[in-house]
Parts: sequence; structure tokens; C-alpha cells
Amino acid sequence: RPFTEIEALTKQRMNEKMKEDEEQAALEEVRMAKVLEKRRQQKELQKQRDKRRAERAEKEAEYKAELLRVQNEMAEAERALQEEEERIEREREAERKRRLEEEAKAEADRLIAEIDWEKQQVAVKRAEKKRQRQEAEREAREAQRQKKERE
Repeated sequence: RPFTEIEALTKQRMNEKMKEDEEQAALEEVRMAKVLEKRRQQKELQKQRDKRRAERAEKEAEYKAELLRVQNEMAEAERALQEEEERIEREREAERKRRLEEEAKAEADRLIAEIDWEKQQVAVKRAEKKRQRQEAEREAREAQRQKKERE
């Protein structure tokens, strides 16, 4: 009998030990499940963080690209404006030069006309003096001839 009692105690202890082991295994399983769930949640959070970070980086890249595009457009507009201002200035300068040349030509033409008119006046006076001299010479010859005739 004592052997059966020992057997029964051993069996009882083994059952208790198995029960403890099963409880321990169940607790370990629950603990592992919690750890795995926590890891899964952390991975999910990290994934969300990475996604947000990537979205922010993409938006920032888009913003920088847009900023660069706008800056380039502004630089192009400034360059075009500068070229237009330079073209207008060249046109103004050319127009001013053309007007000055026209004014100079008009002044030269006026002076030439004045000189031509003065030359014409001198020529008219010379012609008149020559005619008067010739008239005087003719009258003097006529007077000389009449004087000889009277003598």
C-alpha cells in the first residue's frame, strides 16, 4: 500500500507539475502574444511614421521644385524685362540720333541755300556793275565820237 500511496502522490505531484507547467506555458504564451502584439503595433506605428515622413519629404520636394520653377520663371521674366528695356533704350537712342541727323541735314541745307542765295545776290550785283560799266564805256565812246565829229 505505501507504494501505491507514493505512486498516487507522485502521480498527484506530476499532475500538479503538469498543471503548473501548462499554466506557465499558457502565461508564457499570453506574454509572448502580448509581446508579439506590441511588436506588431510598434511596426505599424513605425510604418505610419515612415509613411508620414515620406509624404512630408515628397511634399517638401514638390514645394522646392515649385519654388525653383517660380524662381526660374521670375529670373526669365526679369531677363526678358531687361532685354525689353535695353531694346527700347536702343530704339530711343536710334530715334534721337536720327532726329539729330535730320536736324543737322536741315541746318546744312538751310546754310547751303543761304550761301547759294548770297552767291546769287553777288552775281546779280556783279552783273549790274558790269552792265553799268559797259553802259558808261559805251556812253563815253559815244561822247568821244560826237566830240570828234564836232571838231
